Formats: sequence, C-alpha cells, structure tokens
Amino acid sequence: MESVAEEILREILLSLPTRDAARCCCVSRLWCGVVTDPTFRALHARARHVVAGAGAEALLVSEIRDPGKSVEVRVYNINSPKPICHVLGLADGYQRANACNGFLLLASGVKNWPVLVSNPVTSEKLEVPPPPKINFIDDYWHMYGMGFSPAVHEFKLFRFSFPFGSEEDNNHLDVYTLGDGRGWRRHPILFPYAAVNGLHSPPPVFVDGKLYLVVQCHRSPNRILVIDVASEAHCTYRVPYQHTTSQAMAVHASEMHGRLWIAIRDGRELDFWIMPPLGPHLHDQDDDRLPHWELRYNFYIDDMGIHEINKRNQPSTAWFSEGDGMLCYRLGDHLHKYDTNKNKNKA
Repeated sequence: MESVAEEILREILLSLPTRDAARCCCVSRLWCGVVTDPTFRALHARARHVVAGAGAEALLVSEIRDPGKSVEVRVYNINSPKPICHVLGLADGYQRANACNGFLLLASGVKNWPVLVSNPVTSEKLEVPPPPKINFIDDYWHMYGMGFSPAVHEFKLFRFSFPFGSEEDNNHLDVYTLGDGRGWRRHPILFPYAAVNGLHSPPPVFVDGKLYLVVQCHRSPNRILVIDVASEAHCTYRVPYQHTTSQAMAVHASEMHGRLWIAIRDGRELDFWIMPPLGPHLHDQDDDRLPHWELRYNFYIDDMGIHEINKRNQPSTAWFSEGDGMLCYRLGDHLHKYDTNKNKNKA
C-alpha cells in the first residue's frame, strides 16, 4: 500500500516537465522508484502540461555516425553546448523523422525495418511494425510524421509514400494509432503533390493538432499539405500568391507562438509568413488558396556571395526559439539570427 509520503511525492512529480521528472531518479531510491514506475510514466505522459507542450523550447538534434558503430542521437538546447540527453544503440539506417510533444520519431529507408518512437529524456523506445507495401513493385520513397490529438489523447504516426520520378498523383498516406491495436491503415483518399526529395526536404511539423508538410507543384515547393490528426482529413493549400509561380529555392515550415509559419527563400530574399487559422475541420480539398497570409519578417541576405547562395543541394533549415525570441535560418555553413524581441540581426 502506498504511503502518504509517496502519494504526495507522486503528485508533485506529476506536475514536473518530462526532463525534470527524469532527473529525479538521481535523488534517492524512493524518488527513483516513483519515477520509474510504469503507472507513473503513463499518468505523466497524459498530464495536461505534457501533452500541451508547456514550456516548449527549440532543440537541436544531431546524429553521431562512426563506421562499424551504432548511431547515437544527441539532443541539445540551442543555447547550450551540453547535450540534454542521448538516444543510443540505433542501427545505422535510422534517421530522425520529426518530433511531437517531446517524442522523437525515428525511421529507416531500409525495407521491413520497424519505426521507432523514442523518449530521449527517459531513453525509452517503442517499436512500431513496418507499414505494408504500397504495391508488389513498391517503387516508392517514404516520409514519416507523428502527431497528437488533444481531443481524444491519441498519438498517431503517418507514412507519406511518393512514387519515384513523379511529383503528382498516386501519393499514399498510411496511419497508425498508438495503442489501439488496429495496425497500419491505408487512407482512402490520395493527395496530388509529392514532397521534395533531398536536402531541401523539411520534415513534417506538428502544430496545434495538425501536421504540416511542404509539397511541390511543377517542381517548386509551393504547397502546404495539412492533415488533421483527429479526423485524418487532409487539404493542400498554396503558399502566399507571389511565390506560387516563381521558383523558390527552399521552403521550411515551423511553429511560432502556437501557429504555423513558413520561411521562403528566393535568391537573396528571405520571407517569413504566418499561416492564417484554418478552423477545426478539413474537407479533403486540394489546391485551396488562403487569402490572408501575414508577412511577418522580410530580410535580404547580403553577407554571402551569389554563387554560394545559389548553390544547389546545400542544407538549409529554419526555426524559432520561444524561449529567447530568436528567429534562425541556416544556409550551408552560415547561421542567420534575428532577435524578434530587440529587432536586431546577427549573422
């Protein structure tokens, strides 16, 4: 029977963020016993402040790969050189797919390998069986995303499947609900646009019950695929109109103050747009135009040579740090930072 002291301690620890709760294992045997108890972990994972992402912060996830050794994933706060936690013992084929409410989704391009859901703070990993083939030939490449439905407290995995050599039609979506026992389910409705394959392919982004993926039309990344996690309905929307016909070099999606924003780079010009609210329901529509995109920031990259800027197949990414209000854009080996609180640029 649980003592009053243990019951009080459990209630206190349930109110902590995941990282702080995990650190309590080092305090004493009593605290370690409470934190490592499966019942406590299940309750903590469903706690309101955990599923809501309270106190969210921008994190950097790096991979350490050495020949003949398993892959190590390190998670950093972007303002500190010391890693917060590690994910160890990964097979060489695994890569991070996306993040959702503190969990990392890890997937492999190797056929018939399981998908992994990892809690980097507690080092726990859940193996999800691989999805079925699309067809007998299985000439598709895949992306994975993870989302959460606050209404029913369900985590779902999504596999996006795109045929090689094609950017339109015949793109499939498979869904897996964690814990319901149904396995992978094929979504009945195809979506018309494929994601960008290569270094310019940003991962799916989870924001407020919806999953967002940058897709392309006419070989330009000018559409946003939106999936409602609860209903699994999806819609495709155009990015701001002036960018739907030009050949934007890179488009990245991320979260800012609980809303989706996209970074669009066209040559030296770099725009940051906020997506308008979509409402609670999607209706499996495609190619809708949203009239009220908000241009929040506009920059001109003048500290890099034009040949360096226009270089193809160089990595780029964008993110926003809620903690210090820093807007960041990485292009190749250059990191551009903008302090939204003080309105200062930093390269």
